Amino acid sequence: MRVTTGILGPDRKDAKDPKVLPGDLLVVSFDINGLTVKDDGRVRFSMGFELLSKGKTKPVFAHAPEIKESFLSLGGSRLPSLAQATIGTDTKPGEYAMKVTVTDVETKKTQVLEQKFEVIPAQLGFVRVGLTYDAPTYYPAPAIGVPGQTLLLHFSLVGFELDKKNNPDVNVSMVILDEATGKPTVAKPNSGDVKMIASKEFETIIPFDPIPIQINRPGKYTITIKATDRHNKKTADQSISLTVADTK
Repeated sequence: MRVTTGILGPDRKDAKDPKVLPGDLLVVSFDINGLTVKDDGRVRFSMGFELLSKGKTKPVFAHAPEIKESFLSLGGSRLPSLAQATIGTDTKPGEYAMKVTVTDVETKKTQVLEQKFEVIPAQLGFVRVGLTYDAPTYYPAPAIGVPGQTLLLHFSLVGFELDKKNNPDVNVSMVILDEATGKPTVAKPNSGDVKMIASKEFETIIPFDPIPIQINRPGKYTITIKATDRHNKKTADQSISLTVADTK
């Protein structure tokens, strides 16, 4: 069981004791082992989901068990899967847990996993950080690529201050470091300012347009995004390690 940065992403830095900002996406990745596998590699199972709040008997959110079907094309009985929960910007701070129930349709055997996490008070920070492929529909991508690909970096910002006219004043920048040299891959960072919001729905969370990461050479890199709130002089940053394999 792993708490990751985005779908198919690397482990969160606080994966052992997840602390989540209001507005974030909590992703728990895990393997389902021992499913009944048909001769054609097909497996059938049901998966249900509950979001629990400490001290309350009724789930904050529940998704009834749903029958799913998949194929283990490479053999074996291991099926990677995940569960995710969107933490609303109005979620109260406190201790929560994600509970996932998986049942093998053929044998009726059931397993339950539970991942505890804490929603912390709102503060400046990046949420919903993750990579996707560059396509009409944004399919999740791991932080692994090959030269010639283009990945898209997605993120949103929460916890910023607004002035009396309900406008933010935030600078957001992105730097990619080459781990072999410890230096930025380009001299000038990708940077921009946010001084207005389009509508009231963005007063608590600002979604940014995806930033293309055009992969042109192998190596190991660190993508770092940083936000500076000029209203209160606070900063926040988040990083993702990117590995580019040599296909030769």
